[in-house]
Amino acid sequence: LQLDPDTPALRKLAESVKGEVFAYKMSIKEIDMQAGTVTLRVLYPDRPEDLVVKKKGEKVLNRFEVKSIMRDAVRLSDTQRKGKSGLNREFKVFTDGSVKSA
Repeated sequence: LQLDPDTPALRKLAESVKGEVFAYKMSIKEIDMQAGTVTLRVLYPDRPEDLVVKKKGEKVLNRFEVKSIMRDAVRLSDTQRKGKSGLNREFKVFTDGSVKSA
């Protein structure tokens, strides 16, 4: 069986997968504990990176809710993906660039 990678359905699927991969491409630029904010560097597949400043309860990319801001990390909840428990998938982005399941 051969698939033609240039069909509209496969192009649409490839764009969807690419978007999902890039959805999690973010890193911490700065954490301001006094202001209760985190500045995140967000990467996109088809445009320059962006810097966004968020507080607890706000969303990044209209998808990831900021659950908590710590000195060395931010905990986020993916409002579009559920974990095995049926709850929103949660993860932490650390100031060293690592990302781990919360």
